[in-house]
Formats: sequence, structure tokens, C-alpha cells
Amino acid sequence: FLFGIMFGDVGHGALLTIFALALIAFEERIGKMALDDIGSMCFGGRYILLMNGLFAIYVGFLYNECFAVPMDLFGTRVLSDDPDAGVYPFGIDPVWHHSTNKIAFFNSYKMKLSIVVGVVHMFLGICCSLLNHIEFKSTVSIVFEFVPEVIFFLSIFGYLVFMILLKWGTVWAGGNGPMILNVLIGMFMSPGTLTEVPLFPGQAQVQLLLVALALVSVPLMLFPKPIIQYRQQMAIRAAAARSHYTMMAPDAEHGTGPMNPAAERGAGGGGAEEDEEEYSFTDEFVHQVIHTIEFVLGSISNTASYLRLWALSLAHSQLSELFWEKVMVGFALTIGPSENAVLASVKPFVFTVVWLILSFAVLMVMENLSSFLHALRLQWVEFQNKFYSGTGHAFIPFSYKSIDKPNTGDDDM
Repeated sequence: FLFGIMFGDVGHGALLTIFALALIAFEERIGKMALDDIGSMCFGGRYILLMNGLFAIYVGFLYNECFAVPMDLFGTRVLSDDPDAGVYPFGIDPVWHHSTNKIAFFNSYKMKLSIVVGVVHMFLGICCSLLNHIEFKSTVSIVFEFVPEVIFFLSIFGYLVFMILLKWGTVWAGGNGPMILNVLIGMFMSPGTLTEVPLFPGQAQVQLLLVALALVSVPLMLFPKPIIQYRQQMAIRAAAARSHYTMMAPDAEHGTGPMNPAAERGAGGGGAEEDEEEYSFTDEFVHQVIHTIEFVLGSISNTASYLRLWALSLAHSQLSELFWEKVMVGFALTIGPSENAVLASVKPFVFTVVWLILSFAVLMVMENLSSFLHALRLQWVEFQNKFYSGTGHAFIPFSYKSIDKPNTGDDDM
């Protein structure tokens, strides 16, 4: 879907889908060929290309664009004489593509859409961290890490999305609604006061409460978890000392034998002590400080990073329109009154080929690759850093070959 936002066009998405379907339909034949690096990457990611193409078509219908040409599938509602015509059933009304403020409208729409999608995407990543805490049965991480993160994130960026949706759903007199960016800045620079037209009654008090919640959540993320972990470690050590705990260690002759942990450490250490690092409150506290700073600052920078969806979507749309207007409309489909008949008959074919080459080279190759790389970066950095830590065991996918593989080990029967 992130790719579709940047590459949203029904025509370009359909071409990408056809290409992916061809790779899938002939995958057995293509798999036996000797492919170069680019070919092998396209073939290996054929199902990803298929999903990219389908979502590009879907978002293209939302943008109402096919090769940069607006599609009037349901009839415009803005110019309708019917007072009960309502709004355009699906996507943007095509009349916006012919308006004088087209760029300003799409610029505002796509920028706000990028923020909404980005906040929802990152909040999903924060919710995924809850699954990690539940898996490891870490109540401390749930209460003093996950909950403060949710409070901080929703108090600022959840409120930002709420303001965007509320502004979209409100009819403003003269079209002069509040500048949401100014509202968000004033929320921290002058808490409790409004510098713009209010979006709802009591907005100043609500913003003051949200700022207070965001500020309180930061020390909750920072201090309680390492302190509680330190007290737990001290309790474990005290219990172990009181119980005179002994553990089994390998014996030279029989394979097992009792060993006192303190005596083993005195003899130079080994066994469990080499595998388990000594707990350090300083290391844990520094780790929590780094995590808190990364989350707080990363929430701001990551939200801004999703504006690449807006930038690439606008660039794709403008390039498509440029090629269509300047090449097809300006030359291929335009015949001058004093133009030579032979030239006029050949010109449409020549400039159509030029348009196809430009569209393929710039849009279907360069823009396609650029959109995919940016979508991959958003997935890997902005989304996965909310829950992925890179620890644990390497993932081994399920395979019948590994099950059927004969066991060549010397296991004891």
C-alpha cells in the first residue's frame, strides 16, 4: 500500500500487474534460464511486484488517474445540476484535475494522507512490540514501556491525525480552516491558548491535557523499568544466597556432578557463568535512556519521513502529466492548419513511440524502483524499529526437504 501511494496510477499499475502475472505464469520456464542480477531480482520478487501493481491500481482509482488522464467513471458531482448529487462515489472528483488550484489541492491532500498513513503504520509497529512483551511475559515492559509509548505517541501524533480528519470533515466558511501545523506548534510553544480558528469547543484545554500526558510519559519510560529490574535482580541474588543453591556441572568421569556456583567462580569461572552476562544496572539504565531518546525523537523524525509518500506521489503524477501534455497532446494529437498531410499522418505514431519510451524508462523503471526502495525503507526503519531488536534465534522457514532429510548424526538410541 505504501508503494501504491507513491505509484498510484491505474494505467501504470495495470502494466506492472501484467508484467508480474507474466513472470508468475511462466515461472517454471523462466526459472530454468540464466538471468542477470536485475532479472533475477524481478523474478524472485514477482509476487511482491504483483501486490505493488494491484495496490497501484487501487490508489490510482482513489487519485482518479490513468496515465495522468482523469477518469470520469461516475460523472462529476461538483458541476452537477442535481442538488442531491452528493459526493463522488469513489476517489477524487475528476473536476479537480481541471481546476486552477489543482496543484495546491493535491499537494495538501497527499501531504495529509501521508501523515495519516504514517501514524497508523507506526502505531501498528508499537502494537507489535506488545506481542513481544507478552511472549516474554514481561509485565514491567508492558506497563512502563508499551503504555507510556502509546500515551506519548497518541497524545501528539494521534491528535494530529484527529485534527486532519476533523478538518476534512468540516465545512469551513469561505474555505478558511485552521492551519494544523500552526496549531501543533502552538500546542507546545503556548500551551492552553489557540492561535488559529478552533476545531472544536474546549480545544485549548484538551491540548493542555495532551501536552501534560506526553511530558509525564517520558520519565515513565525512562526510570521505572531499570529500577524495577534492579530490585528483581537483587531479590533473586538474595534468595539464591539464602537457599545455598547448587547446580549440576559436568563431571570428568560420569558426566554429571554437583558444583557450587561461588566455588566455580573462585576457580576461574565457566559453564553457565560464561554464557550468562553479569547484570549491570548501569548498562540497563543507559540502554533505557537510549531507547527513550530514540523513541521520542524518532517519533518526530519518522513521522516527517513518511512525507516521502507525498513527495514521490506528487513527482510521479507531475511527470506523467508532463509527458502526456507535452508529447501526446502537444505533438501526437495536435495537427496544425498548414501542416503537411504526410507529416501529419506520421507524427502521431512517432510521438506515441516517444511517449511510450519516456513512460517506460522514467516512470515504469526509474520511478518504480524509487518508489519500491522508499517503501522498503519505511517498512524496515520507520515501522520495524518500533518492535524489532535483532536478537533471538534466526528464522528458519518450514520446509519438507528439511523433514525428509536423513539424520546423519550419532545420536544415542
